[in-house]
Amino acid sequence: MAEIGWIDFSVNDRKKMKQAMSLIRPEGQLDELGMGRIRDGIANLLFPGLSTIHTRAKYFFIVPYIFRDFLYLPLKEKNKITAARYLEERQHEVKNNLRAKYEGQSNTGIIGITLSEKQKSVRQPAEIYWVGINTFECLNAGGLSMSALLKNIQHIDFGAASQSNTEELDDDRDAGIDINHNIRIPAAPRNWKETIDIKLTQLEADFLENAFSDVHNPTLQNSVLQRVFHHNGLMQCLLNAKNFAEFAKVAYNLPNIENELRQNLILAHDFAYIIDGAHIIYNHLLQLHFFPKEYEGEHLTAWALWYENLPAALIDFNGFQIQDLNDWISDARYFVSNWWEMVNKQVPYKQLNMDAMFSLIRNRELSVKGRKARLHNSIQSYYEMQPMKWIGLRPLQYRFANAKRIIEDIKNPIQDA
Repeated sequence: MAEIGWIDFSVNDRKKMKQAMSLIRPEGQLDELGMGRIRDGIANLLFPGLSTIHTRAKYFFIVPYIFRDFLYLPLKEKNKITAARYLEERQHEVKNNLRAKYEGQSNTGIIGITLSEKQKSVRQPAEIYWVGINTFECLNAGGLSMSALLKNIQHIDFGAASQSNTEELDDDRDAGIDINHNIRIPAAPRNWKETIDIKLTQLEADFLENAFSDVHNPTLQNSVLQRVFHHNGLMQCLLNAKNFAEFAKVAYNLPNIENELRQNLILAHDFAYIIDGAHIIYNHLLQLHFFPKEYEGEHLTAWALWYENLPAALIDFNGFQIQDLNDWISDARYFVSNWWEMVNKQVPYKQLNMDAMFSLIRNRELSVKGRKARLHNSIQSYYEMQPMKWIGLRPLQYRFANAKRIIEDIKNPIQDA
């Protein structure tokens, strides 16, 4: 998969490029019916601290390592470069070191691996991983944004400790940072950037396993992340599953699963299937709208099968309640409530009021996308439209693939020689 990069001369250049890209990027391809808030709310219950753009567990350590290195620069060295610039340059250096080590390999999860040595990633690891780094207390910024913390550490001077090049002082130095600046990850070798591997060391793996399992971290309470290292069956279920639906259908019924986690898994699974039906109809309407001569009704055929399977496909068909989504449903309440009411009747397909469903979908897209709603524009407005090209969400995964990759990293650290 290609990545866009550019030679970055200044922070202002970078901001201008991001703004330009936001203007040319097709808007809303991922969430045309406005289900993202519900999806993200449920994902935060199951896999807090993770994101769909998290690729490898190593980045939870790379960023704090760079912060730690900057803290121990002599003050005269700090005065030559801002903490923000130091972070940016060191991340670029790490990218190039990993790129050189893994060049030619696929599916590495290395940010920017397809870019040239001079090109910088549009989004750097610190930006992508900041919330997770704080959630798992690799670095505890005390609620500060990354930019605020960078300003705070700019003029800190550790005096003689920052001048030493001896290994004997490493433990004292690291302990001092842990106490004073809440960088809690294990110590890294002085040449960690040069010898870096995308796999975790055993110390790093142990740290993250303990962080995920922390029963005192309120953000992680009753999450899959908190339980998976305590429950062998849940771990095996997660590692063996190909997608979230497969995982949830087994995991919710495992013995010794807390009731709150069980109910969250059921809710997540069933909502994903229910709202997938709305997206199938949406794509049916798109094909009718843009390609009336070529389209032969494939999506509607798929929807009929979806509808026929609905009662059996849900884990708890009779127990699904819209109010269970109250924390995140917001302006989607009317749409979700009416969609569920229309499809849960358990009457033959031919007895359904399909025109009412079509109208509900059209109106929902218009309320979410406004003048950019595809069903209310001609094909000239959307050159990216193609026959049978899927637009919008597919069965919700709630960051499952990202969580699985991160947990696999923790379970399989690099083996010391």
